[in-house]
Amino acid sequence: MRILFIGGTGFIGLHAVHTLQRLGHAVAVFHRGRTNNGLPPEVQQIRGEVSQLIDYRARFKAFRPDTVVHMLLGRTADAQQAVSIFQGIA
Repeated sequence: MRILFIGGTGFIGLHAVHTLQRLGHAVAVFHRGRTNNGLPPEVQQIRGEVSQLIDYRARFKAFRPDTVVHMLLGRTADAQQAVSIFQGIA
């Protein structure tokens, strides 16, 4: 399975990313890239700001995720935006 994380470098996300990658899944993580995140080298990293998520739609589509795990949802508007961005991609 191909799994895209929005966020995923924090405590819970990082554990999930490592576990899924070890189980043989292709994993990509969209994150700000501001810290040493500890992601495995096999994980594709897409750096950017979540406030500009729409600008990365082509990159997300190129990864061809089967599912998207959004770790940074805080408001209803964020969820609605994510649905519109990933509809037809994942």
